Amino acid sequence: MFVRLKGLFIMLFLTLPALLPAVSADRLWYRQPATVAGEAESGFSWQNSKAFSQALPIGNGRLGGMVFGGVNTERILLNEGSMWSGYPQDADNPTALQYLPQIRKLLFERKYTEAQEMTYRYLACKGTGSGGGNGANEAYGSYELLGNLALHFDHKGEAQEYHRELDLSTGIAKVTYRIGDTTYTREVFASRPAQAIVIRLTASRANGLNFDVVLNRPAGASTEAQGDTLTMHGQFSNGKGVGYICSLKAIAEQGTVRGGLRIAGAKAVTLIVCANTGFRNPKYAESCAKSMETASRKSYAALKREHLKDYQSLFNRVSLNLGRTPNADLPTDERLERLRKGEEDPALVSLYFQYGRYLLFSSSRPGGLPANLQGIWTESTQTPWNGDYHHNINDQMNYWGAETTNLAECHEPFIEYIKSLQEPGSKTAKVHYGANGWVVHTISNIWGYTSPGEHPSWGQFPTAGAWLCLHLWEHYAFQPDKVYLEKVYPTMRASAQFYLDFLVEDPKSRYLLMEWMEDFDETEPGHRHISHLFALHPGNQITYRGTPELAHAARISLERRLQGGGGHTGWSRAWIINFWARLHDSEKAHENIIALLAKSTLPNLFDNHPPFQIDGNFGGSGGIAETLLQSQSDEIELLPALPKAWANGSVKGLRARGGYEVAIAWEGGRIRSAVITAKQSGTCRVRTPIRMALHGGAAQYAEPTVLVFETKAGGKYTLETE
Repeated sequence: MFVRLKGLFIMLFLTLPALLPAVSADRLWYRQPATVAGEAESGFSWQNSKAFSQALPIGNGRLGGMVFGGVNTERILLNEGSMWSGYPQDADNPTALQYLPQIRKLLFERKYTEAQEMTYRYLACKGTGSGGGNGANEAYGSYELLGNLALHFDHKGEAQEYHRELDLSTGIAKVTYRIGDTTYTREVFASRPAQAIVIRLTASRANGLNFDVVLNRPAGASTEAQGDTLTMHGQFSNGKGVGYICSLKAIAEQGTVRGGLRIAGAKAVTLIVCANTGFRNPKYAESCAKSMETASRKSYAALKREHLKDYQSLFNRVSLNLGRTPNADLPTDERLERLRKGEEDPALVSLYFQYGRYLLFSSSRPGGLPANLQGIWTESTQTPWNGDYHHNINDQMNYWGAETTNLAECHEPFIEYIKSLQEPGSKTAKVHYGANGWVVHTISNIWGYTSPGEHPSWGQFPTAGAWLCLHLWEHYAFQPDKVYLEKVYPTMRASAQFYLDFLVEDPKSRYLLMEWMEDFDETEPGHRHISHLFALHPGNQITYRGTPELAHAARISLERRLQGGGGHTGWSRAWIINFWARLHDSEKAHENIIALLAKSTLPNLFDNHPPFQIDGNFGGSGGIAETLLQSQSDEIELLPALPKAWANGSVKGLRARGGYEVAIAWEGGRIRSAVITAKQSGTCRVRTPIRMALHGGAAQYAEPTVLVFETKAGGKYTLETE
């Protein structure tokens, strides 16, 4: 009887988010609007305002917004994932191939300076050498904001009891304050089912809402008012690019909606915003109108209910509790400041982890484009680095946590995007290298750019395609599905074909595990890129147990980078977290998690490159998962790098390669129990920190702390401490 009750208790424990003292692990909140000195809420800047780093993001994978929460003027920045200037271009350089043999010959003769000079001169893409013109007004283009929505209120008096929040459990941004005897409330969310941004404004008294609505963007658009609707439209790149449209409809309860758009004497108002572009959608205006018609027929309660059902089907898959924290009820920016001063706040780490998951499914959903360098959030017509896709780590890092944190379908836009590069990349492979297969270099846009754009010192990166193909394989590794594998195999095979044709053997020497043919001293020992440790993470050729000597060498190399000043950008620090987790150094992993929060995290928890660049959020969230669960070595490893600071906690819903979902509970730094849910039948190997037993089932010990047992699809397997 005792054994059965013990097993029942463990199952109950792992079914709940956590049986620990409640903590505020799913909410960002602030005592003030997202405004700073010099950027008054009624006269905000269009480009890279400091307030942007305080605003709260919402998104449905395609439509996005940033809620600033001003009192007299509410600004809601609007985004749409395909708001790209530019257009398809032929940037391949037909003269590059004739110089390639000579450059190779110079390299083999160890005449590196001459080889470099020829590479810079002849191998870059044609035109300016920077994407044929790399920017918003050129063919390459840039990701741009959709526009700005401003609500100008007729408030009289000072706001009291101000509160601004983003509730990650609902995906709803909320602002409340009181002026006199009237309480004002706003709720904003991006609905996936409605394909709309929904804004709800209420006042605690009748006739309490009086405001003007303004919809515009800094360039290339015009806005028209008709009745209760504003419509903004335009076209990129002087008529050569895609067109776009954004529509806003106001629905007032009591009061009136006047042309212009003016709301007067209302108690509650619902604003619905829909938008589309002509990217792969010639009938984009009709699509926008259809979404608006469908959404505006529904009540706010119905829109919210449908949003929550869709949203929580993703968010609720994973729960994480890292224990008590004394600062859990403080505003998020104040918690960050206290952490910078050395105070422990494990619940802030949990919040950051869930925020990374939130940002991923808010900016990457099936059928859309993958998350770019800023997800889908920009307030600029010339986003830093064009807001494009950088294949020398950045867009790959965006998806490091997709599989582990149970958001596999959010990986699909990136997988489809990688597949789309095969066709243009096949041409680039032929023109630049005379090779079969396909190639892509450092930068790409939504137009299928695969040429070696930008300066050759970093843009001449023909191995990007191989790195991208790892994502095609990882999606399969986490959920083995041969139907899927058949779809992506041609892309992986064609990438391999390129390298078989492109690579040549050095006639003089051969080396193992070296970044270059010779062991040169590094010119920048603290450089932010640590690509030579790819085999440790995200690869798996170097492992803690399988290749201990190489793992030790990786540790020395990593320490050297840190001593030289490495990790000074947000995404670089996030990568370092993953390295230490793979090396099973829990305290170093934790040290760098804290450094990421303290040194490279903005008040709204956006990653700071600087400026804002979202890959650090995704890499950091994925790195936290790596401390709790790993599966790169053909086995599930529980708590491989659990820091001492997280002595008590639980996690539910993480995924492991092979098709498994995992829940773990621990206390006093020791694992207590785990539940493995098998998505398909097979043989499961689980490595545990201490000896454990399979409850109610048969298992063998392959090693003292490695359990091996058979699973059936849909089965749940409970491991208990002996």
